[in-house]
Amino acid sequence: MAARPERLMAELETLWEQLARRGEEGVLRACALTLVAVTDAGEDVGRAGATLAELTERHPARAILLRLSEGGAEPEARVFAHCWLPRASRRQICSEQIEITAGRERLREIIPVLLALAAPDLPVAMWWRNPEVLLAPEQEELAALASHVISDAGGTREAARFLARMAAWLRPDRTVGDLAWARLTRWREALAQAFECAAGPTRSWEISAAVVVSPGGSKTVAACYMAAWLAMSLGWAPDDRRLRIEHSRTPGPGSLEAVRLSGSSFSVSLERRGPELVEVRLNGEFHHRFFPRQGEAELLAEELTAGPRDEIYRRCLVAAAALARRLEQR
Repeated sequence: MAARPERLMAELETLWEQLARRGEEGVLRACALTLVAVTDAGEDVGRAGATLAELTERHPARAILLRLSEGGAEPEARVFAHCWLPRASRRQICSEQIEITAGRERLREIIPVLLALAAPDLPVAMWWRNPEVLLAPEQEELAALASHVISDAGGTREAARFLARMAAWLRPDRTVGDLAWARLTRWREALAQAFECAAGPTRSWEISAAVVVSPGGSKTVAACYMAAWLAMSLGWAPDDRRLRIEHSRTPGPGSLEAVRLSGSSFSVSLERRGPELVEVRLNGEFHHRFFPRQGEAELLAEELTAGPRDEIYRRCLVAAAALARRLEQR
């Protein structure tokens, strides 16, 4: 059907009436935010929809899947609900889902529709699954609608452009996040724990070199994030000569290959040994840690609960953007 807000809202009301008539216990309508997932026509829409369905069980939301195609295709939309039955309950909980398909040339027509569909008095989060879509100029207008913008740098090769765009979107009243940063949480925690065991928290001044290794011959967004976090943690400038980003000759299964710290009397390193296995070395001794692969819904849930303003990420984003720009100029 046509993507007209009044028609879509009427369809939603009809949907809820139909759901309410099912069974004796009825359903509970749940919504804590509006979540817009921006995709392009070439992406796996089924996977995106499954992610939204899984996520709404943790963060009930009015989920809107916006599919952008090339050209000026007439906007179309459909509405449905995702329902689940909590344990020890006979009453279903349901969240709304709306799917809108439109050509990029019609984006200006879609923005008022999104404004009208946003749940009243609740935050609006916008998630770009594809970093290349996020870099398109017209996405600025979409980002202006959201109080929380979420990206996924993934395997983008345009680290400098991507990080510059994300840093430009920082505002006091807006939360900015990236699933590529969330994927580094286990790396940062493991490195901090290993360093404390090997050297103790008071000996960071002894570190003479820090190296971040990215896979596949490219200096990825994840590597820039990790380098910026190391610099901030050690009290170094992002361009400190003791801090280096290197790359391996072959593609790897993850966003990082290794992180190594060395000092006058100790060394600490994390080395990837498989898709979900990392080797932790402390002064020559080693053990392995399991880093299970996280799905999109899990990462999004982590991002949505990170708090209104993650100051560590905000500072690292600015530093990572400056670092990526310098690397590109070399």
